[in-house]
Formats: sequence, structure tokens, C-alpha cells
Amino acid sequence: MNITALFSIKGGVGRTLLAAHLAESLTRRGLRVLVLELDPQNTLGHWFGMDPEIRFGLCRLQSNARELAQYGQRHATNVAFVPYGGESMRDLLYMENTVSGRSDWLANRLKALEAENYDLVILDVAAGTGPMTRAAIHHANLVINVLQANSACYSTLPLFMQLQSELSLHNVVHVVNRYNGRNELQREIYKHLESQLGHTLLGAAVSEDTTADAALASQQTLFQHHPQSPILRSIELLASQVASGLVPNNQADPQPVAQH
Repeated sequence: MNITALFSIKGGVGRTLLAAHLAESLTRRGLRVLVLELDPQNTLGHWFGMDPEIRFGLCRLQSNARELAQYGQRHATNVAFVPYGGESMRDLLYMENTVSGRSDWLANRLKALEAENYDLVILDVAAGTGPMTRAAIHHANLVINVLQANSACYSTLPLFMQLQSELSLHNVVHVVNRYNGRNELQREIYKHLESQLGHTLLGAAVSEDTTADAALASQQTLFQHHPQSPILRSIELLASQVASGLVPNNQADPQPVAQH
């Protein structure tokens, strides 16, 4: 099973934007993509036009294929996704306790969703290093660490490297989001990231574009709201790099992701 986890130590870096648009880009290429939201902020569904009043999802369900299937949402562009869900703090605490106590929780959810029938499963993972995050990136064939070219994200690299070592993560790449090449400080930090991360830093830095906020407010992806967005040019490059590393269903081991 091909599983790509989008992850970040620091929140607010635009990880869910990347997850939604990467999924749509790959779906437009004819791939069967399933997105699972593992973030209690429940932002993913907004990109896909989901009613914000709907709060069901992974958080409130047992491992039952039929029950999970009826909650799986499908966008007009055929991106299948399951939101995090949860209506109360009790729901969220229950989820955290369940994940902490059962290392097989995510594997059971994937099995219940028949995720092996998809070409790719994308996990939109909550920021930080909690038990759900660890479980998600441990299951992934590919981990994409989302950064911004700022001092706050740069300072998280030692913690990420420690986590990578603890979980024995081997297929890890990094992508810079919301990059403004006209900003001198961002250019300088990007150079430091290139120096420290080397070939694991993907060349498709995702451009900054304020139209993304308007698209989210209208509950549309940029493919519908603003197809000329520079973000999409970067997303298409990222999608090509991810697609080139996908493993056919009859192969067991992941292949390296193509990198610049």
C-alpha cells in the first residue's frame, strides 16, 4: 500500500493546503487517491466543499468498513476523503487515548476503508509529535515534512531529525511552502535549508499566493477558484515527484521519490 504522510512539527505551515491540492492533482492524472484527515482542526473538508456543520469522521467511528464507507466524502473531482470529525473535547480526548493505547488503530482504519484498493493514501497529519502523528508517519512509505522559509520552522529541524531517528524513517523529503523568493530573509533561510537538507529538499518550493485564502473561504480548491495560481505550478511539480515514486500494487517495497 502506498501511503504518503504530510507532516510538520510546527503548525500553520499550510500542510492541509498541500494535502488537498496534491490529492486533486494526482486524481486528475487518473490515480485513485484517498485522503485521511488526522488533524482535529477539520480543515480538509473545507477545501472539498464539505458542510462545516458536519462533524462525523474518523474520530467518532469504530473499525467497521460499512460504517466508515458511508462517512467517506467525495469531492466533485473524485478525491475520496474521510474527515477527522469530532464534536466535543470528549471526542478528541477519546481519540487521543484510543490512539495512545492501540498501536494498530491506524492500520485497522486503513483496512476497514479498503485502502489497498487505492493507488495512494495521503495522510494529513496534525502538527507536533503526539501519538497519532507518530503512528501516521510510522505507517507511511513516504513522509513529506512541510516547512516554511522562516526561523521558526528552521529551529524545528533538530527535533525532526531526532524523531526521524527514533522511528527509523528512511524515505523522508522536505518541501518549503508559502515561499516568497523576493523576500531576502526567506532566500537566506532557504539557502541554509538547502545546505542542511541536501537532496532531501524537493526542488518544487510552493509559492506564496494570497488567493488561497479566498479559495478556502469559498470552499473550493485553487483548481476551481484560481487555476492560474502559482501554487498550482509548484503542486504539479510536487505531484510528479510523488507519482514517480508510487509502487504498483503487486510490489512490496517503496521506490525512492524522484528529487531535484
